[in-house]
Amino acid sequence: MAPRVKKEDMLIINRRTGKALQCAGAENGDVAVQAEVNGSDAQLWSPVGTGRTFKLRNKLSGKVLDVVGGGTEAGARAQIWDDVADGHSQVWQWLKVTATYRKLMNTQSGKVLDIVDMREDDGAPAQICDDVDGAGQQ
Repeated sequence: MAPRVKKEDMLIINRRTGKALQCAGAENGDVAVQAEVNGSDAQLWSPVGTGRTFKLRNKLSGKVLDVVGGGTEAGARAQIWDDVADGHSQVWQWLKVTATYRKLMNTQSGKVLDIVDMREDDGAPAQICDDVDGAGQQ
């Protein structure tokens, strides 16, 4: 997934599908999905924090990218949730793949953001998964 910066906000684009990560709504528990790039606030994310690890705040909801139930197993879905001070499932890190592409790793689980079943359709949910060096994880 390649971060594309627009001021302080960025689009997170899946290398394989060319689709953007977006929140499916603005409430706690709404899933993170992929969708055709449109640059809407639902697709804009900004890193919160300094250093190598950060939280990703969604512009539409004001909530951060999270893993459902603090899950650490492959297949746990990504969602948005209020920023919680001890929310370890909300902390992410970019892993460099190439000069252009990065993987987004959840630091609690050590797993990377991925799209369920390598789906290509709009609305396909995001999950954490073992790193398999796939283009769908970049």
